[in-house]
Amino acid sequence: MVTSSKWERMDVRRLEAAVRKHNRLYFIEHQPEISDQEFDLLVEALRAKRPDSPVLLGVGSDLVVGERPTVRHVVPMLSLDKCYDAAAAGEWAAKISGTLVASPKIDGCAVSLRYDSQGRLAVAATRGNGQIGEEITSNVRHIGAIP
Repeated sequence: MVTSSKWERMDVRRLEAAVRKHNRLYFIEHQPEISDQEFDLLVEALRAKRPDSPVLLGVGSDLVVGERPTVRHVVPMLSLDKCYDAAAAGEWAAKISGTLVASPKIDGCAVSLRYDSQGRLAVAATRGNGQIGEEITSNVRHIGAIP
């Protein structure tokens, strides 16, 4: 992975504005201007300069609260850490004890499923913004692989 980027030369205010802009372009306007890897470099540059930035707490989302029924997640659904080469994956794996299973990442829909006390699907929700997701229970009931 490239360790130096144009983002490292920017101040915190401009980095935060850039993260907000590129989140909006990707999730709301569906017109990204930079690659996922370049966005990750942007986020890492901000994290290095201001690890407590509130911009880093949000998960990119096109969720508009009030537009459709929503569900508050019991446990936040956060983004996974990323790596782009075998060395970074090896460093991460070295921190884990036990058996690991790895597979390629496939983009799709992250879904939270809740079941009632009888084991029946009660609520299904998208990741949304990590705190609140769109309620999609009726859609998920049509997926045969989900009990």
